[in-house]
Amino acid sequence: MVMTKEIQELEKYLEDIWQSWPFPLCYVNSLNIIVAASASFTKFSGYESEEAVGIEIETLFANQQQIKEIEEEIFKTDSVSNRVTTFITKEKNEVPVLLSATVRKDEEDNIFGYFLSILDITERRQYEQALKESERRFSAFMETFPHTAFIKTSDHKYLYINNAMKKRFGIEEWVGKTTFDLFPKEIAEKLVKADNISLVKGYHIEESTVPDKSGNECIWETYTFRIERENQEPLIGGFSMDITERKESEKKLRENEEFLKSIIESIQDGISILKPDLTINFTNDMMKKWYAENLPLEGKKCYECYHNANAPCDPCPTLRCIQSGKTEWNIVPGLPGSPIKWIELFSYPIKDPDTGKVTGVAEFVRDITSKRQAEEALRQSENKYRLLFQTSPDLIAQIDKEGRFITANPAMTDSFGISAEELIGKTFFEVMPPDIAQHRLEMVRKALKEDKIQNFEDERGGKYYYNLFVPVKISEQEEATVQVIARDITESKQMQNQLLESERKYRDLVENMAEGLITIDEQKIVTLVNSKICHMLEFKPEEMVGKNIFDFFDSKNQKILKQELVKRPEGTFSQYEITFTTKSGKQIPALISGAPNFDEKGRFRGSYANVLDFTERKQAEEALRQSEEKYRLITETTSDLISLHTFDLNASYTYVSPSIKRIAGYEPEELLGESAFTYIHPEDRKGLLKILKTYVGYTIKNLMSAKKSEFTETIEYRFKHKSGKWIYLQSVGNTLGKQLLLVSRDVTQRVQMEASLRESEERYRSMVENSAMGVFIVDDNSNFEFVNQRLCEILGYRASEIIGHKFMEFLAPESVELVQDRYQRLQKSEAVSMNYEFEVIRKDGERRQVEIYSNVVKDTDGKNHTIAQILDITERVKAEAARDSLESQLRQAQKMEAVGRLAGGIAHDFNNILTIILGYSQMALMNLQPGQKFYTHFQKINDAAHRSANMIGKMLAFSRQQNAEPQRLNLNTHLESTKGLLEKMVREDIRISFIQGAELNDIYLDPTQFDQIIINLVANARDAMPKGGNLVIETANFTCDSEYSLKHHGFQPGNYVMISVSDTGCGMDKETQEHIFEPFFTTKGEGEGTGLGLATVYGIIKQNNGFINVYSEPGKGATFKIYFPVYEGQDEKPYQAEDLENIMGQETILLAEDDTDVRTFTRNALQQLGYRVIDFGEPIEALEYFKKHSDEIDLLFTDLVMPGMNGQELHRQIEQIKPGIKVLFTSGYTSNIIAVQGIIKRGINFLQKPFAIAALGKKIRQILDTK
Repeated sequence: MVMTKEIQELEKYLEDIWQSWPFPLCYVNSLNIIVAASASFTKFSGYESEEAVGIEIETLFANQQQIKEIEEEIFKTDSVSNRVTTFITKEKNEVPVLLSATVRKDEEDNIFGYFLSILDITERRQYEQALKESERRFSAFMETFPHTAFIKTSDHKYLYINNAMKKRFGIEEWVGKTTFDLFPKEIAEKLVKADNISLVKGYHIEESTVPDKSGNECIWETYTFRIERENQEPLIGGFSMDITERKESEKKLRENEEFLKSIIESIQDGISILKPDLTINFTNDMMKKWYAENLPLEGKKCYECYHNANAPCDPCPTLRCIQSGKTEWNIVPGLPGSPIKWIELFSYPIKDPDTGKVTGVAEFVRDITSKRQAEEALRQSENKYRLLFQTSPDLIAQIDKEGRFITANPAMTDSFGISAEELIGKTFFEVMPPDIAQHRLEMVRKALKEDKIQNFEDERGGKYYYNLFVPVKISEQEEATVQVIARDITESKQMQNQLLESERKYRDLVENMAEGLITIDEQKIVTLVNSKICHMLEFKPEEMVGKNIFDFFDSKNQKILKQELVKRPEGTFSQYEITFTTKSGKQIPALISGAPNFDEKGRFRGSYANVLDFTERKQAEEALRQSEEKYRLITETTSDLISLHTFDLNASYTYVSPSIKRIAGYEPEELLGESAFTYIHPEDRKGLLKILKTYVGYTIKNLMSAKKSEFTETIEYRFKHKSGKWIYLQSVGNTLGKQLLLVSRDVTQRVQMEASLRESEERYRSMVENSAMGVFIVDDNSNFEFVNQRLCEILGYRASEIIGHKFMEFLAPESVELVQDRYQRLQKSEAVSMNYEFEVIRKDGERRQVEIYSNVVKDTDGKNHTIAQILDITERVKAEAARDSLESQLRQAQKMEAVGRLAGGIAHDFNNILTIILGYSQMALMNLQPGQKFYTHFQKINDAAHRSANMIGKMLAFSRQQNAEPQRLNLNTHLESTKGLLEKMVREDIRISFIQGAELNDIYLDPTQFDQIIINLVANARDAMPKGGNLVIETANFTCDSEYSLKHHGFQPGNYVMISVSDTGCGMDKETQEHIFEPFFTTKGEGEGTGLGLATVYGIIKQNNGFINVYSEPGKGATFKIYFPVYEGQDEKPYQAEDLENIMGQETILLAEDDTDVRTFTRNALQQLGYRVIDFGEPIEALEYFKKHSDEIDLLFTDLVMPGMNGQELHRQIEQIKPGIKVLFTSGYTSNIIAVQGIIKRGINFLQKPFAIAALGKKIRQILDTK
């Protein structure tokens, strides 16, 4: 009875393997006709199983000739594998497939058919096509790349170059040629050297001069880098950029620097550049001239050279400048013994543009005497000063001690956006924020208190201003005020410090020029003096005001003065020379410009005079002449075009600087008298016309009161070159007297470069936006600066949600450390692979696997920017994982097939032997009583035969060839019946517990197979606890959802019953867990285990569509969790142990068995059971006997595999003689194997060898009693 059940289980197991095989599989006989098809084959082909059987295999393929050749190779070599062809389904769909086949042979090595395995490779083909498309897009990207790109081997042979490379050198054939084949030796050697450096360092950047295809020498910057390849020599990649124009620009910049240096050297002020420790770093020629006795000056301390001192001056404006970071001013003594007694010193901070730290100081040194004289010369008339005040672009105002505006020029009122009438009388707090107003008021009070100019720089509204707070005291009768001057230095901040300071020198010269001033009333009493005249005559203001003017002259000069003052009531203006007597008695010759003073009614109220030291005037006149000469030279030699125009709508040229020849090709004389509109492009004339309309009709008074925005304009237009072409000029318009002044600059190259840049940027943006890869740029803090549309699609965010955020915010947590490490190493220019893989998290929470290609570039400020491309490789990774999974499954299937072949190979012969041993031992035991001689011996033989049969069964179970009889089974109920057996298996020091799940679902499983599983697991748990412990067996219902199945490979969604076996034993490490289900693997000592226990458990579980998980750590025990699908069939009675039925009988049985010993045992066993037996060793003899005695035969019992005629053929011929004859087949092979080989159909009566006498009797009785 037991052997029959095992045969049935094996048949069912093999049938399940056949039908559950994951790939399309069919069995083809030696005539190339399909005789069996698996369920996966019918699903794939569209043919039902009955339709597929009988189809000639060639007809299912597009290329039948190819299939015939494959068939010939199969029969010649016994197998083929991975042949690509095209399968035609029932619906006539063509599917690309891989074919593999293995022949089946009989005992005499004759081929009687072959298994044909079919693998659908449609997805692989699609993946290959996608890969080709990706390669095509990459090629298209590189071919449109504006710079040259190439790839070489390590021996400098070109593998790839883009179109830019071909065009650059005019060479079409590159691939396969070396650097020396294509370039002159000298150039080739340099290129090879750069390649070798990149192979060692990982990358290399070099500038080189290489002729283009026209022979013109160009300067190129080449970036080469090593490309790693697995198990191969690395390649060399590179990009080159033409930097010829950039180098030319740098050359021009150096020339400009030399030009500016020459300007600095021509400045008549002394200039020193000091380090923060007051060491002189640079001086101009003027300083060297003044301090020639202490040459060389550079490298010494300023106080040593300029003051012959051992310590800094006190106070020292330069030290204050270093401490405050602001411009400082002071008057300090000159070098003792030098004609320069006092100098005016301006100290300007030189700051690091990135940190703002003071890195040096620029000192501008000026002879105070010359400066004062120049100031007096510039303030010769009040009207001139008023015009300067009104038209100055600087913000100028007069403020009283309370911070109230007394006067303000248009530039100042414009800055507040109100009129002068609205501003006058208001305080700082009424027009400024409180903090700024408080600061301004403090500066006013400090200037008044210290009687000293206060200066500082600040920023307002995006503009930078240099502010001067100058204390002014007109007379003793009037309160002192502060003149505030704020200059917009935004553009100056962007110029070189040397040019900025030079411009500041001339501005200060104009702003601080002054003359001596005296006013007297009609009684010749002094009413007003300025500080200049007081300084000149050595009096204090209060010592002069109220005195008679004649008190300051000797008798001789009193006469001269009297003669002049007589003319004043007549309204006469005059200029004359006279000599003053100073307080100390010195005689000072002076030039007086006298004028009468009348009130509004025309009454004479006295006179006033401007007093100029006669000696100083000569010096001032010479300085003025030199200044005019300098400005003339600047005008004549400047690279900009300077022109004057009439104030009318013709804008005729009245003056043109010589630079017109270089800029537009004209001689200056050619343009004089011509209208400017003649040379301006018609579309651009509106700019100049706007300026003229603003200026025409304005009087001097209008201009003085006009706002700056009304008379200062910048325009850009096209100007006709003498050659006929159009060039671009940028002009700044202003007034000069009654003429229009234009300062123009040639910006043609800039305009063309801007156009080229826009075009290049547009091409680049189009390329990036349409890229199949996500492209982005991050700054040196990893903040996004730019993203393209593809990156937005990959991350699932809009661009506005990404820009400004850190790159790391979008990474999976486990990827952050990797990406941060690579990013930081790239920032440090370390040798690191620029492409690698990691995970990002989309806005919807989905994880995507990406591959990144990145590089770091520096901008003009030296800051790093990372440019990267990201490729979404999620689907590729999934495909690779699926492929790896399939390969793993295939390896496992091959391993199981190998064991199956072993089991199947030995099953037949070994089972025949076991049948004899088991049968005769049972017969002997049936004739002996316990205690009789030899009873124990036969019992031992019988037990050994059972163990051997069980071992064969285990091997067949692992390879899924064991017969099984699944039934509806409730594990809680079944465990109750086996609890006693399991408790006896463990020692007393092991506590076993059973935890039953509530309302446990039923499963569909052979009870015997379940017993094998639970006994194996309990035995292993016992052996893992040699010192005792706890053993827990638990059942529960379990639902596997899609999320759980994704995380646990092999699980399918559905409802399951879980049984777990847990122990507190020694546990297992990861490596052991990877091998525990392999056949013959064991951790037990020699002779303590077969290594088939867990392999058998695994085979049974997979045979029944279940899953198993193992959880274990060394020293922490182990838990085995097994999941079987819930039974969902029709309601049937759950399995219960059956009662032994009557197995005796008296019918006649025809026995056909080719093995003599097995036949003899079977005959004796059947006779012992009461049956009449006619036996034959040859099937043909049995057939001949049946033909003559068919009426007396009740059942045919035949071996299936016999020489000459198999059992199925014998039955077929006997059934023709006696239809309905009952038959029982037997074999050492399992029923499933025999069914697959085409010998019998599934579902027939079959008894697996070896069989016990009881199993034989029961099976025959069942067949004979079946109606």
